[in-house]
Amino acid sequence: MQNRRPALIAFSVIGLIVAVIIAWPFLRGAPGPETEFTMVCVATGEVFTLDVDEVGMVPARNPKTGERTLVPCVRDDDGTLHVAERYAGALTGELAEVNRVVDVDTLRVRSGP
Repeated sequence: MQNRRPALIAFSVIGLIVAVIIAWPFLRGAPGPETEFTMVCVATGEVFTLDVDEVGMVPARNPKTGERTLVPCVRDDDGTLHVAERYAGALTGELAEVNRVVDVDTLRVRSGP
């Protein structure tokens, strides 16, 4: 029994280390909700990063002009900006007259006017 004790301790320590390594991603917790949004002005093409408290509703208010011309966008791996698909209707609806930079078919953001 005395001879097995060091081996038992070693296996226990190794097992504990393996268990911690496996469980570590789960122990860190899930990522929290987004606190900032990347928004593009459909009139100018200017990109803003706004806190969730600043957005309120979409289209959001442009901090420079005060007009509601900001919609959420995402940047692809190649650096191209696209408006989030769920806001496509706003581009052909309430923002149709001021939209100068978003292709309504592809939702791709072109450079400013």
